Amino acid sequence: MHLDRIVIGGGVTMLCLAGLRYDRWFLSNTKKGEWLVHRFGGQNALWILRALFCLGALFGILLACGVIQPVSW
Repeated sequence: MHLDRIVIGGGVTMLCLAGLRYDRWFLSNTKKGEWLVHRFGGQNALWILRALFCLGALFGILLACGVIQPVSW
Protein backbone atom coordinates (compact mmCIF):
# COMPACT_ATOMS: atom_id res chain seq x y z
CA MET A 1 0.00 0.00 0.00
CA HIS A 2 1.28 3.46 -0.83
CA LEU A 3 2.26 5.64 2.10
CA ASP A 4 1.24 8.87 0.35
CA ARG A 5 -2.36 7.65 -0.06
CA ILE A 6 -2.51 6.76 3.62
CA VAL A 7 -1.14 10.15 4.69
CA ILE A 8 -3.37 12.18 2.38
CA GLY A 9 -6.46 10.08 3.18
CA GLY A 10 -5.79 10.33 6.90
CA GLY A 11 -5.25 14.07 6.64
CA VAL A 12 -8.47 14.62 4.72
CA THR A 13 -10.35 12.51 7.24
CA MET A 14 -8.92 14.40 10.21
CA LEU A 15 -9.69 17.79 8.64
CA CYS A 16 -13.26 16.76 7.89
CA LEU A 17 -13.77 15.43 11.41
CA ALA A 18 -12.41 18.71 12.79
CA GLY A 19 -14.84 20.50 10.49
CA LEU A 20 -17.68 18.47 11.98
CA ARG A 21 -16.55 19.51 15.43
CA TYR A 22 -16.51 23.22 14.53
CA ASP A 23 -19.39 23.33 12.06
CA ARG A 24 -21.22 26.20 13.75
CA TRP A 25 -18.02 28.27 13.87
CA PHE A 26 -17.52 27.66 10.15
CA LEU A 27 -21.04 28.88 9.36
CA SER A 28 -20.73 32.05 11.41
CA ASN A 29 -17.11 33.11 10.78
CA THR A 30 -16.39 32.41 7.11
CA LYS A 31 -17.75 33.95 3.94
CA LYS A 32 -18.64 30.53 2.51
CA GLY A 33 -20.49 29.67 5.71
CA GLU A 34 -22.37 32.96 5.63
CA TRP A 35 -23.26 32.29 1.99
CA LEU A 36 -24.62 28.86 2.93
CA VAL A 37 -26.75 30.36 5.70
CA HIS A 38 -28.01 33.12 3.42
CA ARG A 39 -28.77 30.70 0.58
CA PHE A 40 -30.32 27.77 2.48
CA GLY A 41 -31.24 29.09 5.93
CA GLY A 42 -29.56 28.34 9.24
CA GLN A 43 -30.73 24.80 9.94
CA ASN A 44 -30.49 23.58 6.35
CA ALA A 45 -27.01 25.08 5.95
CA LEU A 46 -25.88 23.21 9.05
CA TRP A 47 -27.11 19.87 7.67
CA ILE A 48 -25.61 20.54 4.23
CA LEU A 49 -22.25 21.38 5.78
CA ARG A 50 -22.35 18.27 7.97
CA ALA A 51 -23.18 16.11 4.96
CA LEU A 52 -20.25 17.57 3.01
CA PHE A 53 -17.85 16.95 5.89
CA CYS A 54 -19.13 13.36 6.29
CA LEU A 55 -18.66 12.71 2.58
CA GLY A 56 -15.15 14.16 2.79
CA ALA A 57 -14.31 11.94 5.76
CA LEU A 58 -15.66 8.89 3.93
CA PHE A 59 -13.56 9.79 0.89
CA GLY A 60 -10.45 10.12 3.08
CA ILE A 61 -11.06 6.76 4.72
CA LEU A 62 -11.61 5.04 1.38
CA LEU A 63 -8.47 6.66 -0.02
CA ALA A 64 -6.39 5.58 2.97
CA CYS A 65 -7.73 2.01 2.74
CA GLY A 66 -6.90 1.76 -0.96
CA VAL A 67 -10.48 1.44 -2.21
CA ILE A 68 -10.19 4.71 -4.13
CA GLN A 69 -7.07 4.85 -6.24
CA PRO A 70 -6.00 8.15 -7.77
CA VAL A 71 -4.79 8.37 -11.34
CA SER A 72 -1.11 7.53 -11.54
CA TRP A 73 1.01 8.46 -14.54
